[in-house]
Amino acid sequence: MSRAEHLYHRIMVGLLFTLLALPFTGHTALCTVVRLE
Repeated sequence: MSRAEHLYHRIMVGLLFTLLALPFTGHTALCTVVRLE
């Protein structure tokens, strides 16, 4: 695998994990804000 392909693969995996994590982090942040109020 060339460097460019390796970098592209890492970016894709990073984006995928970010998209999967967003609902969980958003939900956690929302719960924290609701508790503080």
